[in-house]
Amino acid sequence: MMSILQGKVILITGAAGGIGKATSELLARNKATVIATDIDDETGLDFVSGLSNENLAIDYQHLDVTNEQQWIDTIEAIENKHKRFDVLVNNAGVTMGGLLENMALEDWRYILGVNLDGAFLGTKHAIRAMKQTGGVIINVSSITAIQAFPFTGAAGSSKSALNQLTKVAAQECARENYPIRINCVNPGAVDTLLWSEQGWSSSSDYIDHEEQARQEIMNEIPLKRFANPAEIAQGILFLASDASSYMHGSEITIDGGVTSGHSGRRLTK
Repeated sequence: MMSILQGKVILITGAAGGIGKATSELLARNKATVIATDIDDETGLDFVSGLSNENLAIDYQHLDVTNEQQWIDTIEAIENKHKRFDVLVNNAGVTMGGLLENMALEDWRYILGVNLDGAFLGTKHAIRAMKQTGGVIINVSSITAIQAFPFTGAAGSSKSALNQLTKVAAQECARENYPIRINCVNPGAVDTLLWSEQGWSSSSDYIDHEEQARQEIMNEIPLKRFANPAEIAQGILFLASDASSYMHGSEITIDGGVTSGHSGRRLTK
């Protein structure tokens, strides 16, 4: 039986771990040809080799999303090898917890560089590659784009801008009659290494506060658990497929209910 992604050629950024890794595996198992990219070459190659041994169509390539020439070279290589380029998943992203008043400008610029500049460059060059043949662009954003949380100033600002970029790009493609659909996903708290390597907590110094940060976030989730990366990947699978053929410039929020409204938690005296 043909899979919903049979024959599709898909580029995924930030694919060495977390949502990117889960998405790469899910789309490959749905018969897509996946080009998994990251800057963590050792981890990325190890992950991809395991799936390749299962005869899944997945390759790894180094890609620094903040480097425009690497975007140009990567997309050109895909088109030369596969003669098509159907889906881009702009997933690469970083965050860093801390009060705005304590944040170094270089950290602010680093976060916006990866989260926003990287997605802009991917979107720009994917549109150029897809505008004649058609395609899909999916931006992985965050609920910090639509709801404010302390200690997420840089990440939230970058993701809010990413959602706006998604909508503007969708409008422009429609205006130019390009057969390209562009949408985004807003994940909530996802169980990834972010909580041990990055993130936020009630301390402006995040180091060694993973347990505290997890509990604070858990208290805000109506479903009382973090998402598994594979659950976010299912939303990306939907947007990559023709099942979402009437979605354009839209957002899918997958957050366990965080942004649905006040949770109505019991208050104690």
